[in-house]
Amino acid sequence: MAFNYFNNSSVVGKGASNSSRRIDDLDAARQFGSTLFSFSSFTFTSANKTGRTPPTKSELLQHYDNSTYNWLNDTTFFNTDEDNGAAGVQMFTVPVTTSYTITMRGGSGGFPYDASTRVGRAATVQATFDFTKGDVLRIVVGQVARPTTAAGTNSYNSGGGGGSYVFYTLSDNEPLIVAGGGGGGSWSGTSSLRPDAAGDLTGNPGYYVTNEGTLRAGGALVPNQSLGYGGYNNNSVGHKAGGGAGWKGNGLGGNSLCSVNSPYHVQGGWYKGKTLSTASNTSNGSPFMGGSGGAQGAGNAAYEGGFGGGGGGTGRCGSCQAGGGGGYTGGGISTSTDTSPTKESLAGGGNYVNSSGSSTSFVGYGNAGDQGYVTIASA
Repeated sequence: MAFNYFNNSSVVGKGASNSSRRIDDLDAARQFGSTLFSFSSFTFTSANKTGRTPPTKSELLQHYDNSTYNWLNDTTFFNTDEDNGAAGVQMFTVPVTTSYTITMRGGSGGFPYDASTRVGRAATVQATFDFTKGDVLRIVVGQVARPTTAAGTNSYNSGGGGGSYVFYTLSDNEPLIVAGGGGGGSWSGTSSLRPDAAGDLTGNPGYYVTNEGTLRAGGALVPNQSLGYGGYNNNSVGHKAGGGAGWKGNGLGGNSLCSVNSPYHVQGGWYKGKTLSTASNTSNGSPFMGGSGGAQGAGNAAYEGGFGGGGGGTGRCGSCQAGGGGGYTGGGISTSTDTSPTKESLAGGGNYVNSSGSSTSFVGYGNAGDQGYVTIASA
């Protein structure tokens, strides 16, 4: 179906602010009818980007079919927050007051060179919300952690996948809905278990894979913090990957203490507050960026987490960790029981649905290597 919109930019959204929850001039908009533009559903993607860096608005428009969905060409109805320092945050204006079903998935964890069966899968979740015409929804599409390099060459422990988020503003205490990203794939000869995102809507992170080849329930929280914060990694011991970011805090950063060009600092995933998660690295970035990887150099792209708060992997070390997935609560390991964990995959991220949502569901898991997406469909 053709998606036509009312091309009345001189009236609709006049004086609109990208930082507000709703476009300003709704009274003027109403004179053109009950809807801002014709709409049934649309799927927001990462434009096939992988790793910690999100797509630009230009890349998104090149990827989307903006001739069919021509409302994409009007910045009142579709935009990104990159001019406000939040690159990769897509903005969608609700066209009509009704119920909308959101179905979304986070990004998969990254592949180590020999272990496709050990990559954490991202969660798919669904819920229905009542939105008002002119509401501005902000959308983060979780990206797959960048795949590691060629077989046998410095590619043991990858980053975690990014979570997908829908919310009104970065200052919101709680998002509307979150789908957790998968934990990164780890080199390990002992297990074929996966560090998947959580399989429920409790907000807790998923399971992580221990070096004994078992799953340990619950993932982890940063010590002394509640649900919604970043993943823990017991950084008192070396060879630590970055924890996945949560809605309220970064994943804990780590170190890659391998014998080759070591040590290197590994970042945890970044949360919406844009604070860097490793004190030893002061580079700038955007909210929800994935953490940079270790081994072979700080910030190595081969081991970075996916946009959406995926934690960086440690890289080459055969006794190191893979990064945690981003989500409502970031993926990590348990806070006290693992004193010297190695060859582990940190957990996938947690899922969440705000109490304003109805018909909520954990739909299932994607496949290893699947990108995140967010589909919004009107009732």
